[in-house]
Amino acid sequence: MKFGRTYNKSNNEVFIRDNEDGSIDVISNDWKEFELVQSKMFDMGFHLYEVEEWDEGEDKKFILTFSVQGKVPELKN
Repeated sequence: MKFGRTYNKSNNEVFIRDNEDGSIDVISNDWKEFELVQSKMFDMGFHLYEVEEWDEGEDKKFILTFSVQGKVPELKN
């Protein structure tokens, strides 16, 4: 992966972006997708660092920030 690159195409189920600090942002569309992404990322050695719920109702999204185990990124404003 190249840092700062967004991996998002029209057929992707989730939005993924990696950051220079080594963290990865993922936007999932519902709770089931959230749990699946969290499980897969954990299996690859990442841990969930931050979760933000965005919007309400059927437009609700979960913005997840993962970091490599043992490395905590700086908090975003």
